[in-house]
Amino acid sequence: MIWTYIALLALIQGVTEFLPVSSSGHLVLFHTLWPVPVAWPDGTEKILDIAVHMGTLIAVIIAFRGEVASLTRGGFKIMAAKRDSETRLFWLLVLSSLPVILVGGGIALIDIALFDHILLMAWMTLIFGIVLIVVDLLPQKKAERELNDMSYQDGLLIGLAQTLALIPGVSRSGITMIAGRGLGYSHILAARFSMLLGLFAISGAGTVGGLTASTIPINDLWIIIAVAITLSCIAALIAIKLFLRFAGRFSFTAFGIYRVILGAGLLLLLSQ
Repeated sequence: MIWTYIALLALIQGVTEFLPVSSSGHLVLFHTLWPVPVAWPDGTEKILDIAVHMGTLIAVIIAFRGEVASLTRGGFKIMAAKRDSETRLFWLLVLSSLPVILVGGGIALIDIALFDHILLMAWMTLIFGIVLIVVDLLPQKKAERELNDMSYQDGLLIGLAQTLALIPGVSRSGITMIAGRGLGYSHILAARFSMLLGLFAISGAGTVGGLTASTIPINDLWIIIAVAITLSCIAALIAIKLFLRFAGRFSFTAFGIYRVILGAGLLLLLSQ
């Protein structure tokens, strides 16, 4: 039973992390409908959530290995006081990631499960589904360019928007794509920048989770975590490839409609 639970958890996270539908919201829903099927200490569900997030982090590193290599070179060039397109991309992503790292770190110090409530997730899913639909109707105002041509100001605005994703149901991918589209960028560029932003956001969450996991006394916990990471990574790699192909041809409106239906349905059920 536990392995079925882990497989479903990894599949949900891997598929939804890079779609504008809120992976954390879907995880809250999953845990509500299917609690951990064994008697584990408090906090274990959150550790497993972070484990499957780490799987998606590995997936984005693999899928964007060219950009990750550029970021790495950019970091070394900065230490050597050099400036070029690779150092600019590095600073762009660092600047865009700082808001969520700072705010997320503060929330983790208070209570890492502060916002994990299905009613809140339902409202955020509905509200930001409507926002996604509305913003997605806006025309593309800026010419298709490379990621490192994005202005620092736009990157910071997208990064500030990303902090809202700390609330389950908002969606990290969704809110950053909404911000990108609102600033006039194309669907494909907004999607690619959103996925790269996940490098820093997911890394921060994984660090916190790793420290917490080391304090939980569960036999074979690290084996379970390794399986969860692997399955989530495979699912995310497939989802990234298919979604980027989708974003190059279609709008995000279908995902907004899905969110509205899901959010409204959950609110109706919770009102019974």
